[in-house]
Amino acid sequence: MQITDCTLRDGGYYTQWDFSPRVVDAYFSAMNSLPVDYVEVGYRNLPQRSYYGEFYYLPVPKLEALRNKWPNLKLAVMLNGKSCMPECLPGLMSACRGLIDLVRIATAPDRIPHSLKLAAELRKLGFSVALNVMYLSKMTDDSPIFLLLPDIESLVDTLFLVDSYGGVFPPFLSRIFTSIRERCALPLGFHGHNNLELAFINSLTALEVGAEFIDCTVLGMGRGSGNLRTELALPYFARHSGKSVDLNVLAAVVSEFSVLWEKYQWGSNFPYVVAGLHGMPQQQVMDLLAKKRYSIQQIVSAQLEKSGLRRDEGRTSVREAALVDKGFKTVIVIGGGESIGLCREALWRYAHHVEAPVLVFSSTKNLSIAKDMGIPFFVCLAGNEGEKAIHYSSTEFFNNFLGYILPPQPRTMGTILPRAITERAYELEQSHFPEALKDAPLSIALDLAWLWPGAKIMLAGFDGYDTHAGSPTEMALHHETQEVLNRAERELFSLTATTYTSLVEQSIFAEIMNG
Repeated sequence: MQITDCTLRDGGYYTQWDFSPRVVDAYFSAMNSLPVDYVEVGYRNLPQRSYYGEFYYLPVPKLEALRNKWPNLKLAVMLNGKSCMPECLPGLMSACRGLIDLVRIATAPDRIPHSLKLAAELRKLGFSVALNVMYLSKMTDDSPIFLLLPDIESLVDTLFLVDSYGGVFPPFLSRIFTSIRERCALPLGFHGHNNLELAFINSLTALEVGAEFIDCTVLGMGRGSGNLRTELALPYFARHSGKSVDLNVLAAVVSEFSVLWEKYQWGSNFPYVVAGLHGMPQQQVMDLLAKKRYSIQQIVSAQLEKSGLRRDEGRTSVREAALVDKGFKTVIVIGGGESIGLCREALWRYAHHVEAPVLVFSSTKNLSIAKDMGIPFFVCLAGNEGEKAIHYSSTEFFNNFLGYILPPQPRTMGTILPRAITERAYELEQSHFPEALKDAPLSIALDLAWLWPGAKIMLAGFDGYDTHAGSPTEMALHHETQEVLNRAERELFSLTATTYTSLVEQSIFAEIMNG
């Protein structure tokens, strides 16, 4: 039995593959002293548009530094089989020869033929190759992997089965592993996720039916619900293999990663349980939890809807309610930024200065200003905003209220509305944004604003977050809003200071100088 620790690779999904020098040094120092056979240090990737950190790209100088400092460690890297082409591998991997000991290719079952081409090219370059076949819980007796086992056996050194959704139960795992072992002589490995808290027992089961490699991570740090915990796996497996584990060393590295856990708090919860049971991607749940916009109930409802286990209730559309017929010429989209408090009076003056204004609140944050504005307004409902909206229920407050706006069907997050506000909730008929963004507050607001083709769209209160010192939640929300702005089909103006690009700053105080 051999252990691969893949903390920096799998855990990078929480940190954007950035780790502090202190954490990195503590981690490698521990791995060097513990009975770990391979350390998977990260991905090796071609340049991407979004920001990813050092352990997503593993620049050659970094690999050289690791190899020089830790010469006794066996280092592994992972390639994403979906984004790599065989012709790119010489440029991507040649400089890594002599620096890493194993290349693992992550592949979906239907992309195994493509990944085997990658494996053949890597073999030519002199690398040992493992194939990590994902989505184990979806495998059947006629899955592509069984037909391709002879080719796999001839082109890779190790075959890993990956419980990507964390939804495998031991009897199923035992059957699949046994079936593969009967047809293939390759060393087998198992990589488990912990949605159902079964990563440990599944790892034991895999070993019982012929696996030789097991993956784990410190504190279980890994995508979504995380993985088998190194601090659990090592003492158990070492005891049964006669190896020794320095518990003080293990405690020291656990202590270092505890700081990261306090910040990101990975691990199983009810949404991950539902995702595991129904074979839903971990990343979707991660993204929803990170924004802290949605309740557990909403996330679960969204998962059930995607799986076809429930359907969202339809609402009267904005167009059917004749709300589009109102001839608004200036749409002022209000965000949740603190700048609204600084320019409240100026915003009132501006709204009464422009032609045919309407306010569109992207959330209930700053909604209190609507009471004194005397301007027609809408409120967009994303996440748990419906529950917050019921606090603004007085007749006085709703004198100029036109309605709550929901994204179009099918809604990613479903519809959870307090009964008190359902009669004034309307849905958009379409979105101009991709599925992953159509439920974002700003997406809803812009989709509504664009229903008035000639209207000027002005934004206020979209201050932005500190993407360097901000929390994971703030960073996730900032990136979401920026992506919405990047995809906007019309020029947008900001009346308040903003850190978002794609917005044209136009000071509200300049706008009201003469009014």
